Amino acid sequence: MAEESKGKKFDEDREELAKENAMALMPFAVVALVLIVVLFAFGFIFQSGPQDQRCANAMMPEWRDSCFSNLAQATDNSSYCGRIAESNRRDLCLAATKAGCESYSAGMLRDSCYIGQNTTFGCSQLSSNQSKNECYYEVAVASDNASACYGISDNLTKYSCSNQIWEKLAQKSGNASLCANVVYTDGMTSQLQDACILGVAVNKTNGSLCATIVNQTIKQNRVILTGGAAEEINCNQLNDTTDKQICEYNKAMSSNSTSDCMLISGATLQDNCLLQKAMRLGDQSICDMISSQTSRTVCLRNFGLE
Repeated sequence: MAEESKGKKFDEDREELAKENAMALMPFAVVALVLIVVLFAFGFIFQSGPQDQRCANAMMPEWRDSCFSNLAQATDNSSYCGRIAESNRRDLCLAATKAGCESYSAGMLRDSCYIGQNTTFGCSQLSSNQSKNECYYEVAVASDNASACYGISDNLTKYSCSNQIWEKLAQKSGNASLCANVVYTDGMTSQLQDACILGVAVNKTNGSLCATIVNQTIKQNRVILTGGAAEEINCNQLNDTTDKQICEYNKAMSSNSTSDCMLISGATLQDNCLLQKAMRLGDQSICDMISSQTSRTVCLRNFGLE
């Protein structure tokens, strides 16, 4: 009888303990149930309705951005990119959907977009003066459009850009009157125009063009064309430094040898000579000989490099 009473008491204690444990777990169960209901409701809302609405209903910002990015690319609709909060992801989305450059945040991707237009307008939208100058230079040289050079803020780079194009067009067409467009600073405009005319005369073997040269020293000591051959002159005999440099430049441009360019004492004219030879000969290795970083970059870009 005593054993039976003990067993009954044990069963009652166990049931009581079970009830107490159940009561203790009740709050957790309620919380879990509420969470399940909320998640179910959220899942129902997120999975129903239009796709853009489902993206907007995403709980986490990262989910929303990823959803809108995927939607924009799937539909090729860049307007969805504008609903992405994080700027870098938004710009990547715009790039993937080929959106207009004006849609980008300011930064490298925006600049890359405008550079890809290969237009003077695109150059004007870039974020730094250096980027703008390089862009104008590249567009001008690639299209032989000297007017594109005039967007360059640095005068020396601007003149170097436009002058090489006018000289190239003058020599290519044999029209020495184009040399009147050559300009420079420090009173060198007239000398460089004369050098351009002389370059056309040498290139076209037309000595009569030399009559239009203004600078008397250059005219008196010019390369004289007779019977299609150029008579060699000694530039070292010239007393004026500018005349000497121009004489060296003209002699160098009358040949295809890069070693003649290296004999020019002025760095700017030397680099210009090497740039012209590289394009004339189609030899990109000549670009590496150019000392100016800007001119070297322009040279290499003519060969699809840099």
